[in-house]
Amino acid sequence: MLFPVILDLSYDQDLPHVNFLRVDVDNEANVSLAQRFRITNVPMVCWYFQGKKLDELVGADIGMLTKKTHQLAQN
Repeated sequence: MLFPVILDLSYDQDLPHVNFLRVDVDNEANVSLAQRFRITNVPMVCWYFQGKKLDELVGADIGMLTKKTHQLAQN
């Protein structure tokens, strides 16, 4: 499960300018949001900067999630 890892990343002192959002795509109220951001599989993590999508990760690869988050935060 990715949520505990993302929660840990949200408290990571090396990521002070990174914000995390969670969307329940199974909730009918969020269907249009899931369509707008082309969420086709879960879990799915997307990284954005200034409204531009930088990358995405489909699946529960915790190592890649952590690595990619730190990598993109440095750029």
